Amino acid sequence: MKKFSDFGLSIGGNRNMFQVQQVPISDLMNCEVIVRDYELDVTTSQGSGRCVVKIEFEGKEMKFFSNAEDIKHALRSIPKSELPFTATIRQRRFGVGNTKCTYYFT
Repeated sequence: MKKFSDFGLSIGGNRNMFQVQQVPISDLMNCEVIVRDYELDVTTSQGSGRCVVKIEFEGKEMKFFSNAEDIKHALRSIPKSELPFTATIRQRRFGVGNTKCTYYFT
């Protein structure tokens, strides 16, 4: 009988989802983090086209998911060869009510 490993399959494909604790991006607002790695065009239960960002915060490696266009644009513009870098996560409110916002790096 064959073993699963005989099939040469890669679980998760070529995507790195970072085996670290997940943190809500809202918990990082106005905080400086070290961006260690990222993956773009990730599909989650919230939808497709998102990103997952591996960070270091308060000495711990963590990750957050985001669909914020400003963060995705910034990550597309920074080559992985330039990692790591520090950034502060900010929030910009728009629209009516307090629930409409987007996140970005400064």
